[in-house]
Order: sequence, then C-alpha cells, then structure tokens
Amino acid sequence: MKKRNPVCSIIFFLLITFLTCNKRENTVTPAYNTEAPDQEMWNFDVKVTNKGKLEAHLKAGHMLFFSTKNQSVLNQGVLVDFYDNEGNATSTLTSDSGLFNDKMQDVKAIKNVVVESDSGVTLYTEELSFDQSAEKIFTDKEVKITTTRGDIFYGIGFESDPQLKFWQIKKFHGTAHRGFDLSTDQLKKTRQDSTIDKPANPDSAAAPDTMAVKHDSKK
Repeated sequence: MKKRNPVCSIIFFLLITFLTCNKRENTVTPAYNTEAPDQEMWNFDVKVTNKGKLEAHLKAGHMLFFSTKNQSVLNQGVLVDFYDNEGNATSTLTSDSGLFNDKMQDVKAIKNVVVESDSGVTLYTEELSFDQSAEKIFTDKEVKITTTRGDIFYGIGFESDPQLKFWQIKKFHGTAHRGFDLSTDQLKKTRQDSTIDKPANPDSAAAPDTMAVKHDSKK
C-alpha cells in the first residue's frame, strides 16, 4: 500500500484552511463577492460637509471602495458624529458595519446600530440611513427608543433629524414617563402629553400608528 506523503498532507490542510477563511471574510460584503475593490483602507476617516458646514464625521476600522457603485463598504466598526448648525457635536452613531456613498455622502449603518444624543434620547435598531441632502436619519426596521426620563418606545419605521430632537416613529407602542398608555386604542381616545403630537391629518390611515415627538432636553 502506498503511503501518503506527510508534506503533501500539510499543504492540502493549509490550502483548505485558507480557502475557508477567505470565504468567511467575503461574507462581510455579500453584494460585492464577485468584484474586487478598487481601493482598500484601514482607519477610514472622512468628514461630511454641506456648503462648508460640517454635518458628520465618519470613521471605520476598514474600508473597501467599489467604483462601479461609487460606494464604500465599511466594517470593523463604524462611528459617526453628527453636528448642529453651530458646529457642536450633538449625537453619535455606532454600528458593526455600513455603506458610504462617496458621491451623495449618504451613510447606511448596519447591525447593532445605536444613536445617542445629548438631548437624552437613545435609538436602537439593526439598520439606519443618513440622507445628507435632507439632513435626516431613517429606517423601515424595528426600533427601540429610550429617554433619560424613563420613556421606552418600540415601533417599525422611524425618521428624525440626526440630533434626535424631532422624530417620528411608526407602528409604535411603549410607556411614556408619565405612565401613558400608548396603544393604538388609547391614542384614538385621548391626546397625549404636549411633547407627543399626532400627525397633522388625524383622519389619515396612518395616524393611529404614528407618533411625532419633540425632545429638547434631558429633563
């Protein structure tokens, strides 16, 4: 019986290990598996501005740029600081990964997304987009929102300014700091706290499932 060459066995084992690891690494960018990036960068750092005004500062541990889509795939941790009109940092977004459109300067945060604002509001979701031209963040995924006053809101669908001062949550439920019942049935019966307003058109089909909130302070 012919003996197997130990050197060949070792080479074969290393080759299988390499291919397996490489396959795992490609799962970070499933949309680009068949395409090689045009540029790769570690410690990615870019500032998003509008007419010279700083709106956001984006950082990521690793970046892959694909020119065919004019888009950068971000991984190894994503961090975005948002700024107000006076240039003050007002909220911070973190996520596991994301996408950055180099032309539009839009950002999509993906997986374990958390946005913390200096107004005391914290948003949790699995996917969130930042529209630079409209200066808003939004998602159609499930969201959880907490405040320093003890409010806890849940819903599907969310839209806000990046500072989380004026936000709208859809298909929501939760408990406000004064113990309000935020169920759909209760919303049909009474108006809530002055900081919690129904949409402008109460007769619309979406009205019972939508809540708009103005949150200006931690108190």
